[in-house]
Amino acid sequence: MTCPVCNHESIPSLATVCPSCSSNLVGLKLLNTLEEQYVDLVKDKMEMAGSHFHENKVYEQRLARKKKWNLLLWMLLLALPLGYYFCGPQKIKKETAPTVLQNDSLEIYKNRVAENEIEIMALNRQLRAIESTMDVREIKYKVKEGDLLYDLGILFYNDTAAWYQIALDNKIYDVRGLPKGDTISIKFRD
Repeated sequence: MTCPVCNHESIPSLATVCPSCSSNLVGLKLLNTLEEQYVDLVKDKMEMAGSHFHENKVYEQRLARKKKWNLLLWMLLLALPLGYYFCGPQKIKKETAPTVLQNDSLEIYKNRVAENEIEIMALNRQLRAIESTMDVREIKYKVKEGDLLYDLGILFYNDTAAWYQIALDNKIYDVRGLPKGDTISIKFRD
């Protein structure tokens, strides 16, 4: 330690008074101790700031890399459809049908329509023949409160789907409920 008053050097560290000028060294020791602690504290802060600076730099570099990759991925996602559009397989050209039928194809079409009409008439004749030979028995039923077509189908036909035929025979369009007191016909076909 050096005396600040007389600049005497090599003073022992435990001495409280300067051997040459007899000045008090206790305050000087305290000041030196505080200065050393302050210097150590500043060094620690500088090291921490340096490490934080380094960590921030690394973080910023990683963030910049991620942004770059995200930008590249977006560009790729946008470029793929455009590339397919411009460089993809050849577009198929739709061929439109001619607006005017040729005379031959028009005759073929007319012949097919005539054949279909003949078949429909034949089927209608067969249907009328079958209906005329069917023996239809009919029962009149007076609707009670709470009767449903579904229940009547089970009651008369022993079939849950028979409600539809009852509705058709009686021209009932609202199947939610039947008016009490109405008379409906139940037809049995052989």
